[in-house]
Amino acid sequence: MSRKKKRASSKPQESESSSTTGSSDESKPESKTAKQAAAKSATAGVDKRSKEQRFADSIRTAAQRETVEAFVVAFILALLFRAFIGEAFVIPTGSMAPALMGAHKDLYCEQCEQRFQVGASLENRGPQQLQTVVAGMCPNCRFVNTLDLAENSHHQSFNGDRILVSKYAYTISEPERWDVIVFKFPGNPKQNYIKRLVGLPEESLSIWHGDVYRLDDDGEEQILRKPADKQMVMRHHVYDSARQAELLIESGYPSRFQPWKPGATSPPQDSWQVDRGKDGMVASIDSAGEQPEWLRYFHRWPDRFEWELAAKGGSLDTVDPYSSRAITDFYAYDCYIKVDSKKVYTNYPSNARWGSDPPFSPKYESGGPLSQFRGQARFGDSGQAITGKHWVGDLMVEASVEPKSGCKEVIRSCSLILFSDISPGGLIQSIRQKALMHFCRKVICPSCPMTAIK
Repeated sequence: MSRKKKRASSKPQESESSSTTGSSDESKPESKTAKQAAAKSATAGVDKRSKEQRFADSIRTAAQRETVEAFVVAFILALLFRAFIGEAFVIPTGSMAPALMGAHKDLYCEQCEQRFQVGASLENRGPQQLQTVVAGMCPNCRFVNTLDLAENSHHQSFNGDRILVSKYAYTISEPERWDVIVFKFPGNPKQNYIKRLVGLPEESLSIWHGDVYRLDDDGEEQILRKPADKQMVMRHHVYDSARQAELLIESGYPSRFQPWKPGATSPPQDSWQVDRGKDGMVASIDSAGEQPEWLRYFHRWPDRFEWELAAKGGSLDTVDPYSSRAITDFYAYDCYIKVDSKKVYTNYPSNARWGSDPPFSPKYESGGPLSQFRGQARFGDSGQAITGKHWVGDLMVEASVEPKSGCKEVIRSCSLILFSDISPGGLIQSIRQKALMHFCRKVICPSCPMTAIK
């Protein structure tokens, strides 16, 4: 009986023990989690960063705030600046060249190393580039320079000049003649035009042979001359004797500057001596007489066939040294050589901001001759881009004279002689080979051994 009781008593003890043990095992994780939560809650409000870290974070936060504030202030100032002070523009076309360039290509002549620009704004007309500029004509030696669009990144088109236009300048002063101004086109108020100011209020103007005249109150016409600074900006290149094409020298092509005497049909040998080389041209004279010695400029250049003959090693010494053409308004910027874009690319390039150019056509020889286009290359937008439309009477001459020792005086004079054949109807048929510009260098001092002109 006692055993039974013992067993009976032992079972509850085991069950109690087991139940106690079970409750103990379940309460340990709960207490541990509670302690961790309590610890986290206790340390949640405590910053464990060091003093240096807190200082660095505060500086970083302040810098970010200052950057945002600076952008906001700059944006507001830009709006105010554009509305009341000035506005930036990009020149789209070359109507103001060379003072302001539109989209263009920057070239160096392969023959004479003359730097010049050709217009390329036609490539940006419309959503697609329908035409592509593939070559340009040098204004100095008239050599046609083809572009290597595939390999030479310098032959890509450059954007137009960027200008900043003042909006308050004419509130404190009146516009002046020959100023470059920006105005709203009357036919489309949303379109901005940039031009040079010629006429002032209540003036009547006329243009005759490229010169601008103003009608005075008494009915007389007065020519409006540009000041020297405007003329220097607007001048166009005609010829630079410092840029000589070695290929022309080797082929015997006569110099544009030739000694001349009245009645002479060929250059005299006892007058100016013209020496040409890679570094330029020097004309020198050793004269002790009092008669003027003439050095005359003949405006001519090789045509395409003469360039090809010289490239093959042919001679050009048969060219008449006294042959000449009229000095016209030829401008290399407008004498770009263009073709249909599908002659260069497999498809028309897109003019979208993020558009990419299609691959080059397999038939296009980048930098190759114009003959690859089979007569479809065009010079400029007019049929007279190669020669120019009008003859020019206003010329600037810059020369360097180096008198030797003993020379007391050098008299320099410049004049322009134009000859033309007039038909019975009064139209000029041809002034080619008949426009001559001559320079007189008269040495007064009989002891002067030599006078040179560059």
